[in-house]
Amino acid sequence: MSFLLGENGLLNKAIKGKTEEEKAEAREKLEITLANAYIEKYTNEKYNQNEFLDDFIYEEQPEAEVMDEEISLDGYTFELDRSVPRLMEYIGESGNLPARIRKIDVVNKTLSSVTIEVTAARAEKVNYRYSLKKQNEEQYAVDAEQNSNTYTFDDLESMVIYNIKVDIIQSGEVIDTKEINVRLGEIEEGVLTFGEETWNGNGTANVVVKTTTNEQIQYQINGIDGQWITINNGGTISNIANNSNVYARLYDGKNESDYISIKIIDEDKPTLVYKVDTETMGAQIVTITITAMDDKSGIASITTPTEEKTVTGSTATIEYSVTENGEYIFKAKDNAGNISEELKVNITNIAVVKEFNYTGEMQTFIVPEDGKYKIEVYGSQGETGLSSYLIRGSGGRGGYSAGDLELEKGTELYIFVGNMTGYNGGAGNRTGGRRWRCF
Repeated sequence: MSFLLGENGLLNKAIKGKTEEEKAEAREKLEITLANAYIEKYTNEKYNQNEFLDDFIYEEQPEAEVMDEEISLDGYTFELDRSVPRLMEYIGESGNLPARIRKIDVVNKTLSSVTIEVTAARAEKVNYRYSLKKQNEEQYAVDAEQNSNTYTFDDLESMVIYNIKVDIIQSGEVIDTKEINVRLGEIEEGVLTFGEETWNGNGTANVVVKTTTNEQIQYQINGIDGQWITINNGGTISNIANNSNVYARLYDGKNESDYISIKIIDEDKPTLVYKVDTETMGAQIVTITITAMDDKSGIASITTPTEEKTVTGSTATIEYSVTENGEYIFKAKDNAGNISEELKVNITNIAVVKEFNYTGEMQTFIVPEDGKYKIEVYGSQGETGLSSYLIRGSGGRGGYSAGDLELEKGTELYIFVGNMTGYNGGAGNRTGGRRWRCF
């Protein structure tokens, strides 16, 4: 029987052999995982030998347990060299090892309390001792000892850093300890937030502030040393002047949090558009309608070629009439002092009147722009005549004719104008003269 069941019996040898085989398999799995982690170390800039390495191991070996410098898999525990990383000496079977604290997480935090959760291995029959001190204090004060792995520290001060220590107690002895630091009053992302500012068109804006907690919200504008104003969760801070800083914090009646801030500023230039009341060639007057837009601080003024006009609102419109062709420049300024780009408006359709009178020579007119031109011809007054009885009579009034011509830019017209002398059909004693006008 000793041959079969003794310490060196076949059964015991078989068990030992199986154990060694399982241990070797666990080692092989972990060594492969750490080899992959070694590659990550040199190829992934996010790698670090602490949290990243732990998460990497758990992703590849979900059944593994990593605790400081130890790593376990399938019931076998080994030393872990995190700096390489690599597997070191075999420690023993996990079931025979003491409980260990793996990590401490903060699961809830207010302005005056913090709740932690302890993750431990092989901790089925242990107690947890929770101790606390301020960072600048030397001695920990025990707050509680219990078998629950979650605990809440109450009646704490905001804006203070606390050191929290957790001991695992087994059979009256401390077998593992871990510490963390916690600062109350910190604003975590998303806990206290400002919404998008909305502008009133007069240089002021509004902004909504809200929180995911049950604490009160307080705010100040352009400083944190004055009186904090309480506002409802989701309330609107109104009529904030341009270029102001708004601060908000949480308050529970005793403790306050850090503050968050937002700058209310309009740095956008106004925009300008225009239209004209007519594009028909030959107009005597053209009215330009200028519209300025600024959906933040609002329009303060529009500058024309002759004056700066005060206006109000997020959209403002003025009219400017011109009687001559040319380039007209407009600008707008908003209530934040931002000035728009120049708006240049070219007017080319106002009638250009060119009058031709008698010179005794041919005259020319070069068409300045494509379009329709009106031609007017006036007959000159006749020369004073003599009757058969030598009685002088006044010359007759000339006739009038007009017409429209479509002309291209650059076309040259040749013009001959007569007079009373009879030149070019001008009126003599019994004939008429002419005058030309071109629009």
